[in-house]
Amino acid sequence: MPSARAHWTLVFTAASLEHLAERNVEAADIVDAVYGRDGLARVRRAGRGTRERWFVIAPLGSGELLTCVFRAALPRDLNAEGAFVVSGTGLPERPGTFDSSMRLCVSARVSDPDEISSYRRWRESKGRSLMRTVAVRRGKIPRFRSDQEERDFWARHSVEEFAGELEAVDITIRAPRTEQIAVRLYKEDLEALRSLAAVRGVGHTTLARTVLEGWLAHSRSKSRAARRRQARRPA
Repeated sequence: MPSARAHWTLVFTAASLEHLAERNVEAADIVDAVYGRDGLARVRRAGRGTRERWFVIAPLGSGELLTCVFRAALPRDLNAEGAFVVSGTGLPERPGTFDSSMRLCVSARVSDPDEISSYRRWRESKGRSLMRTVAVRRGKIPRFRSDQEERDFWARHSVEEFAGELEAVDITIRAPRTEQIAVRLYKEDLEALRSLAAVRGVGHTTLARTVLEGWLAHSRSKSRAARRRQARRPA
């Protein structure tokens, strides 16, 4: 079953960029990793409310894995020194109106050996019902008094030290949608769409978009498979 989609706008500040630079990580690396441009991103979360954190481990084009920690952005983050966002364009933009899709990058670094091993086990288990049983460490994520304190903490600690607190989230993170189209339908088709949407408890435009995105994803998958078969054929 395909994973659900979550649409995030990524938020960076001068403080977070300084933290990244110390670890030879750029905002563009995080964008590529989180949006899954070089491979599947593993997403987990812990905490509730203001303590909720999202932990993303994903590959880079270089073959390395990147471990990122995010929290829900706050309106004040958009006013912080050097703040910018990355959304549907994939390029840095000045912060606009705050919305709930925004996630502040608290920390990011190249994954450590424990995180790499855990990611590989997870990757191998995709499509299976269970991961291989391993000992789960049950450290407790502390409370942080500031983003800087949290950045320093995650620079020294593996996410896997707190695996017992982490909840797996089966989502694919994408940038927010930016494009719109107008579609003309026959009246009876529109009525049928509205009826089907009502049964599913969603709006008719949401259902139409879901069906279209599912068809596009299936078509892309078939195209990639065809290209792989073509590449394997002897010259």
